[in-house]
Amino acid sequence: MIFHGQPFEVVAVLENTGRAPFTEEHSLTLQFGGVSDAQRPVARLNPGETLSVTAPAKPVAAPGTAQVTCTATWHPLPAAEETIPAPAETVRAEGRFRVFAAPAQVPAERAMNRELQILGDTIVLQNQHARVILTEGGAGAVLFEVADAGGYRRLAAAPSLCELCLGDTPAELGKPEVGAIAGGCQVKLPVQGVAASITVRLRLSPGDGLLNVAVELNAAADIGVRALRGPAVLVGDGGRGEHKLTGLLPGLEYLAADEPSSSTRDFAPALALRLVPDPYKVCIPLMAVESEDGLVGLLWDQTAKWHAERFMASALFASPNFLDGQANHRLQLFVPSGPDLIQENQLLSTAPYALAAGQTMTLEQQVLLRPKGNVLDAIDAWTQIYHGLPEPQPHPRDFEAELALSRWGFMHSVWDEKTSKSRHCVGWPDQNAPNFATLLLTDALVTKDAAGAAEARRHAGEAGLASNNCCHIMRSTAPFVAGHLDGAYAALRAGVYGAIGGMGADGSWRYHPDAERTSLGEDGAAELGTCAGSASAIWRWARMTGDPEAIAAGRKALAFMDRFVVPAGAQGWECPIHEPDILAAAHAIRAYVDAFVTTGDAAYLTKATYWARSGLPFCYFWDDPAKPGMRYATIPVLGSTYFTHSWLGVPVQWCGLVYAYALQQLAPYDGSRDWKKVAEGITVSGMYQQFGDERPELKGCYPDGWYGRFTQRNAPFINPEDVILNYLALRGLDPEVQTAIAKVGNESFHLSSGARIGDVKLVDNSLTFTLTAPPGAVSCTMLPFVATPAAVALAGKPASTGPDLDAPGVNTMYDGGNAVLFLKVSHGADPVRVVVDGLRHGEPGMGAPKRSRTFP
Repeated sequence: MIFHGQPFEVVAVLENTGRAPFTEEHSLTLQFGGVSDAQRPVARLNPGETLSVTAPAKPVAAPGTAQVTCTATWHPLPAAEETIPAPAETVRAEGRFRVFAAPAQVPAERAMNRELQILGDTIVLQNQHARVILTEGGAGAVLFEVADAGGYRRLAAAPSLCELCLGDTPAELGKPEVGAIAGGCQVKLPVQGVAASITVRLRLSPGDGLLNVAVELNAAADIGVRALRGPAVLVGDGGRGEHKLTGLLPGLEYLAADEPSSSTRDFAPALALRLVPDPYKVCIPLMAVESEDGLVGLLWDQTAKWHAERFMASALFASPNFLDGQANHRLQLFVPSGPDLIQENQLLSTAPYALAAGQTMTLEQQVLLRPKGNVLDAIDAWTQIYHGLPEPQPHPRDFEAELALSRWGFMHSVWDEKTSKSRHCVGWPDQNAPNFATLLLTDALVTKDAAGAAEARRHAGEAGLASNNCCHIMRSTAPFVAGHLDGAYAALRAGVYGAIGGMGADGSWRYHPDAERTSLGEDGAAELGTCAGSASAIWRWARMTGDPEAIAAGRKALAFMDRFVVPAGAQGWECPIHEPDILAAAHAIRAYVDAFVTTGDAAYLTKATYWARSGLPFCYFWDDPAKPGMRYATIPVLGSTYFTHSWLGVPVQWCGLVYAYALQQLAPYDGSRDWKKVAEGITVSGMYQQFGDERPELKGCYPDGWYGRFTQRNAPFINPEDVILNYLALRGLDPEVQTAIAKVGNESFHLSSGARIGDVKLVDNSLTFTLTAPPGAVSCTMLPFVATPAAVALAGKPASTGPDLDAPGVNTMYDGGNAVLFLKVSHGADPVRVVVDGLRHGEPGMGAPKRSRTFP
């Protein structure tokens, strides 16, 4: 934005389109003209290289149009046989640009209350948080400022309040009429040459830096509209320019540092442009950019009608502003919008939209101005404006029906009757999936369907293995609800110590692609997603056992993960490793939650909450009423598979369901947001995506991808684990291993069980607690790192001890090699009270793995 009487700079972009470099011998020089008389030599320019050259310009004396020219001159090098130098060659370019009227001198003091001032042709709307300045009586530039200790500072600017295109170019607008309205002002602009006018109403929120901008086009005669646009908010103009810390357009862009939007890092060039996306690809209707100057956001309601029954606005996002070639970031909304009216990355509707005489077209948005804040704060602002986190859609079926549907999926759609094994997806290879047994046993305990319960128990069978086959979320729960925990303990620990052994000295796990995946990321790359899954496994074990070596390793892992800002890199089997990824956020949440539960360190809970917030840009906060299940559908990555298969606008609900379950782990500890509501919304969307009787062979399963703007469910078709596990957890029936930590002074004992643990007390080396589970359930419990107890009592009776926990009549076992006390309880209607006397710490004996690594 260039104002009369103020200094500015001009930039020339020079590209070598030839096959040889320019060197000092060519004497390549740029000579500016018009508003600048600077001269700039260029020492070298390689083939294909682009160079931006900046030069100072002279202030323009008056508003209007100015011109700049740039002439590139060089001397071709003579051939060896030539003796006469070739004449100099030149290339000339020129451009014309608008010079805006500078605003009047505005008092620097902060306003304590909301107020409107009209200072000649300058209009000022301000409160103690923000200020908006309109120049040229409302027909010129708009300045967006935020309050600071010294008054106000600029965060962004716009060349106009609005634009109207009836043809290919913006229409001329006449002299504005300005008036005060409740909470702000309105500017009425006649449209030159047609019987129409535009009214722009601006209202500044009294308690925040939030500006409501409502643009209304009124037609007095029939007109055809190609575009009605709100202000082009140029973030950084007059401030940090193109530098930013983070940028966000949920569902499409999640940018760290100075990453550019519409880049080819995660897409083939033909798919990379995301300047104006299909409106169905926008997950949360907002755009935001954060810099050291502050936070600017543009927020709107994607379901608001702009004419008749038409809804959805088109978003324009360029960060930095490659569209205008400017050192800022352009955020803008416009209508008409919709896949049938405008093509992606176009700024005008395909054909004029008919607006009849007497009709109006409206476009409303909020401009968020904050002195500081992360782009995720714009999501919080959106929920505050638009009535909180969206409510989940009505459940498509009740609890019993969902149990029955998912039970069918486990017992038929992904079950191989010949091998008595399960499949991860319909038609995939069969495997033992012991965690499926956990879900079926839980189903059998809570369903009112006696026949279904019996069938579920039959399919569960013996489920004592520690395998996580066929599951996205569940981790070795079966031994805690079906037995063989004493045998599974070593396998569980071995898996964790394998993860510790694979950790780098700096606390990282890095990407090492095979020959087929070298294009997806450089060898040795690290992202949150390359680390968080292993860190989560270690911290789960640390939470369940109190293992000091796992705690030390886990601390080092999280210290490395603290450097990341954007969740990325969890799906390197097919996705470019640096693209934003909701699965990375999910694994990080669970790692930090378990770290908090284990250590009590509040910093870990803060990070868990941050990563929970970072998953929201992948979730749909709005929906088309004609597309049930769209609300809270979740995009897996803001990128592609192998650069050519785009996931933008294509929910992959299993990724979101992994995130939803992580939110349920966080919810008991963080009340800053209603994480259970988000988890429910994602789960309900998954329920809508499940197949019913219309596809018996797929019944209970759901698609890997939901294509065609939420109309087409594509293979592979995934088992019901992610849906039913979340649904059970929402009802307080989560089969995940529960942990209680008994502490006295600096001593702590970790107690983990397949039952609910309550009333934990540790007094004089006597530990008491209760175990609760549905009647008929069997639970296994472990108390690691303890010496042989003096006595154990269950429900007031001495425990029966033996070398095999699963032997008839045996309900306790002490494993001296691993220093673990195991218990097995058959549950009735009442909680079972457990007393462990003579409790002391103990170290694993000969059966423990060698501890060859230490972690400071």
